[in-house]
Amino acid sequence: MTKNELYKCYTSYSNQYPEIQQIKNISFVKNAKISKFYLDENEIEHWNRLPDELSATQVINLNRQHRDRLKWKLLESSLTPEEINDFEKKHQIKLPQSFRDFLLGYTPLFDTI
Repeated sequence: MTKNELYKCYTSYSNQYPEIQQIKNISFVKNAKISKFYLDENEIEHWNRLPDELSATQVINLNRQHRDRLKWKLLESSLTPEEINDFEKKHQIKLPQSFRDFLLGYTPLFDTI
């Protein structure tokens, strides 16, 4: 599956279920760090003043300040095929091609972080 096809799948799914993109519907692990780049800079005043990584508490508080309306956005994956190959060699496994495509495509914020 190409990145373009993956993007279309994400877009179609999020259009059907817009609540999945809402920050308020994500369960954050206590010590989680979240990249500010998941947040839409157009939704947040002074976005450029935010640190690059926010704690779960900071994201929750920021969302509350915006009346629980913040949504996350897709980020392109930073994984490389070489990193996946190294992982496969280390763990002596072979990942299905569709899962490799998924890992190399985009990084969503679904459900729990």
